[in-house]
Amino acid sequence: KLPTNLRPVIVTGILTPQGKLREIVIEQHSGTAAVDKLVVDACKHALYINNPPPDALSGNGDYELRVQARIENYSTIDGEHWQFKTYLGLAVL
Repeated sequence: KLPTNLRPVIVTGILTPQGKLREIVIEQHSGTAAVDKLVVDACKHALYINNPPPDALSGNGDYELRVQARIENYSTIDGEHWQFKTYLGLAVL
């Protein structure tokens, strides 16, 4: 079960001009390290761009993607095994 006062995890992914992940910066922690790690690990696997559009490059020549993820308790049958709601936002900076 997750705490009920978790904040969204906000990360910025910096991608090379070829669309490969270079860096992940945590902008806001959720308040629980395991949730933060889950989001960062997911971003490490999912943040890439095939055929990136040149017009989306930031002023420094990289791509910057902002990910906001929030996870909350949804339901349980036995009080031990939980299902969760997940909210995800993505922005090109």
